[in-house]
Amino acid sequence: LAPMLGYDRPTAVAIRLSRALYRACAVPADKNRAFYLQTCGLPDNFQTWFAVTQLHVWMLMVRLRLEPDGRRITQEVVNRFFEDAEEKIREAGV
Repeated sequence: LAPMLGYDRPTAVAIRLSRALYRACAVPADKNRAFYLQTCGLPDNFQTWFAVTQLHVWMLMVRLRLEPDGRRITQEVVNRFFEDAEEKIREAGV
């Protein structure tokens, strides 16, 4: 049934993988927030969150270059990143 519904198609697999991979990139910005704000002296704003998360996404992208389906997965991780950014902008009332 899964093949008939496209569950195992490369794009569907990349989308599923990207969710977990993006979460791993997004967690450091929240988990280590005190470090970035107090130790590094970064301001508590959207730009700081964006920069820290983008750095982690970039490191993942470099690693994914080695994978056969890395380009597709990278694109989906970037899609998750921008979905999250849009949500944070909405939450801020912008």
